[in-house]
Amino acid sequence: MRILTVFTTTIALCVAPSLFGCSTNQSLLEQQTSGGGGDDVSGGGDCTLTQGFWKNHEEAWPVTTLTLGSVSYSQPELLAILNQPVAGNGLIALSHQLIAAKLNVASGAGSVGDIAAADALIGALVVPPVGNGYLAPSTTSSLNDALDGFNNSSGDTCGSNEPSCGDGWIDAGEQCDDGNTVDGDGCSSTCTTEKQPCCGDGWIDAGEQCDDGNTVDGDGCSSTCTTEKQSSCGDGWIDAGEQCDDGNTVDGDGCTANCTIECNYDPTLRLLCGDLLTVTFDARQ
Repeated sequence: MRILTVFTTTIALCVAPSLFGCSTNQSLLEQQTSGGGGDDVSGGGDCTLTQGFWKNHEEAWPVTTLTLGSVSYSQPELLAILNQPVAGNGLIALSHQLIAAKLNVASGAGSVGDIAAADALIGALVVPPVGNGYLAPSTTSSLNDALDGFNNSSGDTCGSNEPSCGDGWIDAGEQCDDGNTVDGDGCSSTCTTEKQPCCGDGWIDAGEQCDDGNTVDGDGCSSTCTTEKQSSCGDGWIDAGEQCDDGNTVDGDGCTANCTIECNYDPTLRLLCGDLLTVTFDARQ
């Protein structure tokens, strides 16, 4: 069952910090029928934003519920309404502008007279696609135009409304936007993605001993970009393919320069290649 409220009641809105440098926040949105209905919207549009902005930037909404007429809607329902084609239904068109106007007021914009008049006209009708309410466009056109004018009243005078690099929103033409215009943090001062130092990118960055373009161990540069020991004859380690390794590459000492066992190297045993030497060990000794 949908929640109905008495229209003449003051509706409390939980307001987040004002967006885009707008005027001081309001903790309550006063919506009264008495004295409402005049075309007084045009005078208070400080930093207002259009319905298109609110439809595409739900994260910026200062409230998560709104009342249209006397019916309360959640944010998902309001977004569904904003995405609903007008299709000749004046109620939908008016609701688009009313949602934007109430979000602007909740963000700190002024004057709400025509908002109250729009609420009075909508009454208990439930806006599609949430419900199946309908108003003729001829009935809503004047209020729709007034609220549209309010939502667009900032024009070019509120520069902080315009998309810009560093505003924290990834706008058309931007690859990234991290809320600042500082280079070297992954998103450049012109909002293009910067190369971030990482092991395996083929560049030896600070803190790396090597970078061979991969993160595979065993190829001389480890998966953490530290230099790995490379097997070689003369390093003192008997690696695969070596018969011996005496820590040098000198012939005549029993291990050749290419790490194969030499014969006839012991001046005592006088071993010759092909000689068979049998050594007996007595475990009791």
